Amino acid sequence: MSFSAHPQNYRDQNPDSDAGNKDFEAFFRLFYPDLCNYANRFVKNRAVAKDIVQSVFLNVWEQKNFWDDIESAKAYLFKSVRNKAINYQKHQQVKQESSRELQERIREWKKSQDSSA
Repeated sequence: MSFSAHPQNYRDQNPDSDAGNKDFEAFFRLFYPDLCNYANRFVKNRAVAKDIVQSVFLNVWEQKNFWDDIESAKAYLFKSVRNKAINYQKHQQVKQESSRELQERIREWKKSQDSSA
């Protein structure tokens, strides 16, 4: 692969240039499948895993991140995916707890309405 160890080439160029886009695309293709599999281990949902990975890559693109070597890039990507996946799980738990609490309050309210009627 002619792509360097990091997407530094696109960092120094206009992000809309063909060379910058091709470098980033090569970087994306190099890591995307493994990152999706990794994210899926946490969230158990392929579509959500893909969204998480794409979000990480979008952040890389917007921030113009670059690394000294491929291992640093890989470590950053996997850690970012892991953190986003864990945050997703926590958010899902909060939503479930809120839903349970709301359902319980509705049951209690209905019960109080039935007993007062």
